[in-house]
Amino acid sequence: MFARNKKAQEITISNRTIVRILFFIVLTGLIIRIFENMVHPLTLIFVSFFLAMGLNPIVNKVASKLKSKSRTRATAIAYISVITFLIAFFALITPPLVRQTTEFVRDIPQTLNDLQSDQGAVGDFIRRYELEEQVRTIASDWSNNLDSFQGPVVSTANRVASNLVSIITVLVLTFMMLVEGPKWMKAFWKQYPEGRRKHGQKLAAQMYRVVTSYINGQVIIAGMGALFATVALLIASIIFD
Repeated sequence: MFARNKKAQEITISNRTIVRILFFIVLTGLIIRIFENMVHPLTLIFVSFFLAMGLNPIVNKVASKLKSKSRTRATAIAYISVITFLIAFFALITPPLVRQTTEFVRDIPQTLNDLQSDQGAVGDFIRRYELEEQVRTIASDWSNNLDSFQGPVVSTANRVASNLVSIITVLVLTFMMLVEGPKWMKAFWKQYPEGRRKHGQKLAAQMYRVVTSYINGQVIIAGMGALFATVALLIASIIFD
């Protein structure tokens, strides 16, 4: 039998190493925190840049029609047109949507109670399986909890109000990008290596066309969807009235 000599091994960590590890941990936490705080501003800048690219063809066309060729005036005209359209659109759909949603939520208890005396398939199903008590319970609970729906509504209104600053920021950044964008691009291409400048400009133009084509396609699809939805709703209102 041979006994093995086990020697205890000690690992010594210097104070400098401990300080470096702590410094690395703190620095990593600060970097993560900085990136978390930068997410929202970077998102606003990206949205503004995307909107500026989508509105730039309109601004260019409007500027070409003006005698002064002022890009600032063209941007203002495009802004006023788009904002006016959006305000008119939301003013048209928001009141009936809110009214009908409120009426639907308020009438749910009465609708559930009316199902018990319904002579159709739903009423027969309730009576066949003796679900009258369950339906009355659901209607009663809904009526009792109806006031609690005001909380989410108020919370949603507060979130909309808090996002107003972000919306204004996006509008201002987009306006600045549309007005000063050509100057910024000229200054950028002057700093770009001359040997690769044409290739870079060609690549940027292709990317620009892809983005604007995508935006135009989405606008066309949304317009077609709205048109067909409007026609379908008009037909349904005529049939059921």
